[in-house]
Amino acid sequence: MTATEKHWAVQVFAAILPGSAPSDPVAFWRCMSTGAPTFTPGIRLMLLAVLLLPLFDRRFLRPFPLLSSAQREAFLVALDTSPSYLSRQLVATFKILACFAWSDSLRTTP
Repeated sequence: MTATEKHWAVQVFAAILPGSAPSDPVAFWRCMSTGAPTFTPGIRLMLLAVLLLPLFDRRFLRPFPLLSSAQREAFLVALDTSPSYLSRQLVATFKILACFAWSDSLRTTP
């Protein structure tokens, strides 16, 4: 993932779970991009969906990075309560990743 994509992903993590930024982002993303299977292609596609879907919602009409923190939370809640399985899975995946980042920040904090 590019540095910009990682930055956007951390913004999504923070909207889901405040304080979930990894304390060592380089190590966190290295762990997420190695191993079998690699998660990077799926995360990249899901991130792109979360970044662009607010453009098509009349309540927001802007990409995720341009929303306020309250709008980001409202958008994610709307996705999470959507009847669409895919929408709920997007949020569930980022909830899991945010928990991984939060756990990583606890592990490496002195």
